[in-house]
Amino acid sequence: MALLLWVAGILAFVSQTPALGWAIWAVIWINAVFSFSQEFRAEQALAALKNVLPAQVRVFRQGKLVQIPARDLVRGDVMQLEEGDRISADARLVSEDLQQRYSRQREIPFDSRRRMMTVVLDWQADLWPDTFPQATQVAFTKGAPLEVVRHCQSILRNGTAGALGHDDWEQVVAANDSFARQGFRVLGLAARPGGDELRDMKAQDLEQGLTFVGLVAMFDPSRPEVPEAIAQCHRAGIRVTMVTSDYGLTAEAIAQQIGLLDDSHPSHEPVRVITGETLGHLSDAQLQQMVKYRSRLVFARMSPEHKLRLVEAYKATGAVVVVTGDGVNDAPALRSAHIGIAMGLNGTDVAREAADIVLTDDNFATIISAIEEGRTIYQNIRKFITYILASNVPELLPFLAMVAFKIPPALVIMQILA
Repeated sequence: MALLLWVAGILAFVSQTPALGWAIWAVIWINAVFSFSQEFRAEQALAALKNVLPAQVRVFRQGKLVQIPARDLVRGDVMQLEEGDRISADARLVSEDLQQRYSRQREIPFDSRRRMMTVVLDWQADLWPDTFPQATQVAFTKGAPLEVVRHCQSILRNGTAGALGHDDWEQVVAANDSFARQGFRVLGLAARPGGDELRDMKAQDLEQGLTFVGLVAMFDPSRPEVPEAIAQCHRAGIRVTMVTSDYGLTAEAIAQQIGLLDDSHPSHEPVRVITGETLGHLSDAQLQQMVKYRSRLVFARMSPEHKLRLVEAYKATGAVVVVTGDGVNDAPALRSAHIGIAMGLNGTDVAREAADIVLTDDNFATIISAIEEGRTIYQNIRKFITYILASNVPELLPFLAMVAFKIPPALVIMQILA
């Protein structure tokens, strides 16, 4: 297009209309200035991303775990790797135990189906001398409290293991639900004493016959600007849905705290928590009807397959789907969505590579600001097109009349350009 304008300008000079030629070339330069400005801003955005996207690595420095650029690694640094991380330097894989006294002999990693993980440690009886006095190794299991307690046969009381009765089980469930209703994320802890046989036992057998130790409740408060950002979404007609692997009551409590469950809906429509198990019993048609016509939904205990299926269901209803995530489990949904947004600071490499956009500040409110700017640009484009059509139609009619009725042109070229 620019080449055609240059040729048109030259022809204008050849045809003895220098004013028209200069006008065309002025348009070219103005367009070049705007194009350079946009390209410069895009390069600045990419430069900002390069501070996040390049290889970052978590290393132990002075006994503390810190995140540094990979270029700052030195010989002897100990890196911590997690699922979804890219290995950012030549390294030797070692199993370093910061607690040398209880060295780790085996690990069964967490997965979204079992909702548990287990490690086997060398045991020193001086920690709990009356609890596991004969044990040389102990397997410790942590995970979803209801899953952990389901694999337990005994419970630890005042340092002594006793039979786990139905009343004990109900007490554990009640305590877990009480924490969850307050928005706490809860882990269940259990142990199994033994010897060298724990290292060779099948994974499913190792996580049976456990002794329940207790619950750990953790609270991760949302950023203060999130409730207002959610409110802006509601006012703008943007539907926000929580899809999480957390316990249902925890997910519902967090959704209430951040204002995700819009109270403007009729009172006869209660909050409904959909678990992954429930989702698995729904057909695609039923799921599409649910997400299209039901509000106040919270999706909990979702696996990567469930998240992907939800995205496809929303897309099937004609919605434009944007997915945010930071973990390996979010990658399929990020890839499938119309727009995938990954976290730049705390997100995994896999999530960032699957996404279309990477947030440099990991802030949900930034997405709302971007949507607001995008809508402003869209409205400006609409106004500009309306203006162009409104101004060009009166200019077009005289030329149509000139062609149809063989009359002199009512406007000269310079008048049109002006």
